[in-house]
Amino acid sequence: MTKAAWVLTAGLLFSGAQSGVSARQLPLDIEGYYLHLGLAHTSTSFVDRSAMDFQRIRLMASPSLGPLRFDLAYENTLSLSTTEATALSGLVVSSATGAFLPLQGTITQSSRTSWRHKLDRANVTLSIGEIAEVRIGRQPISWATTLFLTPTDPFSPFNPSDPFRAYRGGVDAARLQAFTGAFSSLELVVRPMAAVGDTTMTAAVRGHTVVSGWEVSAWTGILHDRWAGSVGVTKTISDVAIRAEGQVRETPTGTVLRYTLGADRRMKLFDRDLYVVLEYQHDGFGTDGPEDIPRVFLSEPYQLGEMQVIGKNVMALQGALTLTPLVSTEMFLLSNLGDPSLMVGSAASYVSGDESTIRVGLFWGLGTKEQTILSVPIPGSEFGALPLVGYGSFALFF
Repeated sequence: MTKAAWVLTAGLLFSGAQSGVSARQLPLDIEGYYLHLGLAHTSTSFVDRSAMDFQRIRLMASPSLGPLRFDLAYENTLSLSTTEATALSGLVVSSATGAFLPLQGTITQSSRTSWRHKLDRANVTLSIGEIAEVRIGRQPISWATTLFLTPTDPFSPFNPSDPFRAYRGGVDAARLQAFTGAFSSLELVVRPMAAVGDTTMTAAVRGHTVVSGWEVSAWTGILHDRWAGSVGVTKTISDVAIRAEGQVRETPTGTVLRYTLGADRRMKLFDRDLYVVLEYQHDGFGTDGPEDIPRVFLSEPYQLGEMQVIGKNVMALQGALTLTPLVSTEMFLLSNLGDPSLMVGSAASYVSGDESTIRVGLFWGLGTKEQTILSVPIPGSEFGALPLVGYGSFALFF
């Protein structure tokens, strides 16, 4: 554990001792999560055939002390690969958060081995009656309205190519929330982020309320040192949840518009539960075509982790069918409409115990696999260059 993590833990215990609070009064009930993942993919022009073993263990505690609540989560991950890992090897199993606080470290690192650990949650919350609360430290924050493609979420958007995260990653921030009504709130978030060779600042105010059955949210402020504003709405109409969110962003070359429109519904199919999600995203930061892929890979929004996909116009479709109380299946399609290219995913899950699940699945890409620019081979489309990926996982909560 890093020095800062030890300081945080010691400070928690010291504050309890100074207040005359015994261990029985300040319980550290620990919960855990374990993931064991096996993954293999075929070779392409950009990656060799490879197999990987990935393990993640997570320990969590949420003690309280009077008006103070603490949220701690420690993660340890080990990744072993038969070849050197590359950016085009298929799926993401661990991603950087742009961490500002030194609450993470590498135990062992080589071309085929990565053993890391971090405090994914490390924050303290002060409640001010029932009207407000202040939270400082590494914490999960989501301002998304849509489900998969979430361009207005400035913190840790869902990664559609990473089906292996059970918990939203924490970000380093200070957050003030004021509860102005039963369905209304105001909040201010200030987040410094470590970028490549620099530190960016995000400071934004968000409001959330319900108007005539519409759930409405909006935020404005500084996002990575530049002005941005956003609005999101959702409403259920005839059992269909309609969702939309959009962002206007200032850049050195002008204003960029990003938005997503989506709908989701639960229904019956042959007496089985079916859940369907459909979303369309337009992203002004995205590619205009295959020849634009290198520019986007090198762009600031992509480097800062703001882009879930690189296409300017993208469609996502997911269908999840519950076959029995223990068995479910899922199909996921993600298409870059401009390439065009398609990523297809299918999976089946089995609840093997009260707190455990076994999952197997495949991902593969369809589209132009390769192009050459200035005699350099690069992907011919966003998803066409992806290999066939197969995986199996075991997850246990304890």
